[in-house]
Formats: sequence, structure tokens, C-alpha cells
Amino acid sequence: MQAVRQTVGANVATYRELAGISQAELASRLAAAMGKDRMDPTTITRMESGKRPTTVDEIAALATVFEIDSTALLAPSEDALTYFALRSAVDRLKTASQQRDSAEERIAQSLREVNSILEATPNLRFRLKPAEVDLIDRLRAPF
Repeated sequence: MQAVRQTVGANVATYRELAGISQAELASRLAAAMGKDRMDPTTITRMESGKRPTTVDEIAALATVFEIDSTALLAPSEDALTYFALRSAVDRLKTASQQRDSAEERIAQSLREVNSILEATPNLRFRLKPAEVDLIDRLRAPF
């Protein structure tokens, strides 16, 4: 059981450090996640050093605080760094995807506006620069 304590403790320390928070801040967040008024920061110190067992409720609350799956706290600590890197990459991917979706919506809206204007007054197309006409034609293709 000592090996499990050491693994969980090392992972708690790793995730806390990666999150950039102190032991006192983690104690505060953990207490809140568990519905407690407070938790002594030395609890985190003892947990991280493997001197104190971590309860199932604490593991679940830590997973919530770190926004990870609870099983990540039980995996060898090398996996914690890799998992954190994976989570960061997935978060960046989600953000980029949302930005792309938003950009695609703005492009579609602008194209509808351009099309509407050019349908009403087709002669204005000739007043656009060639690069602007190319851009409009290129962007029309996927929509």
C-alpha cells in the first residue's frame, strides 16, 4: 500500500505544480470540492510525501480540482506529465476548433452579404481588385 501512497502523492504534487498552485491553495480548493470549510495545508504535504493515505473521496475531489480522470492519480507519475501534456494539447485543439467554427460562420455571413450585393449590382464586381475577386471565388467553393 505504501507504493500506492507514493504514486498518488507524487501525482498530486506533479499536477499541483503543473497547475501552478501552492499546497495551501490546493488544500483550499480540495476542501471546497469536498464540501468542507477548510483543510490544513499540511494534509497536502503529508499526502504528497506518501505519509498519509488518500481517501477515495479525496481522489475524486482532486480529480475535479485538477480537471482530470481520477485514474490519472493512480498511474505512474511519468504518465501524469504525459497525460497533462495530452490534456493541454486537447484543450488547445478545442479552442482552435471553436475559433475555426466561429471564423467559418463569419466567412459564410460575409459571403452571403457579398453575394447579395453582387446579385443586386453585378457591375460592382469589376470595381474589385483581382485579388479580392479571387478571394471571393476561393471562399465560395466550400460553401
